[in-house]
Amino acid sequence: MKEYYKIALAGGLVISLVPAWVVSVLSNLLPSLKPEELEVVSEFMSSGIGPLQIIFFMLITFLIPIAEEVVFRKILWGLFEWKLTPYQTWIFISLIFALIHIEPLHVLGLLPFSFFVGWLRYKTGKIGPSILAHVVNNGVACLLMII
Repeated sequence: MKEYYKIALAGGLVISLVPAWVVSVLSNLLPSLKPEELEVVSEFMSSGIGPLQIIFFMLITFLIPIAEEVVFRKILWGLFEWKLTPYQTWIFISLIFALIHIEPLHVLGLLPFSFFVGWLRYKTGKIGPSILAHVVNNGVACLLMII
């Protein structure tokens, strides 16, 4: 199990860098598809570091990933696994997780990450590695928005 935490840490650091770059390039080529949600977060985080940015960073980095993993890879996973195979559940929950972010380029950018954290849940049967990967991923994303 320990190796999955190492994989989660490394994957959380790396898995979204290429998709983020792809989304950035596509956003520049197709400005009408630029994810507004990400733009708002980026503007807020790059406007300086103050108490509100620190609170926002903590929410995005810790609270939101834990809540999302509990909802998607614990509660919904358990509900769908009751009727589907674990493999089908992994695919279905990964797709749902990405799709709830609505904006097409945001969904596209989230798919690799969503499948990765779903794979961690699928392989381990636990949400701990998924939470770690999600926390690291969101933390890196926020830090990249500050720079």
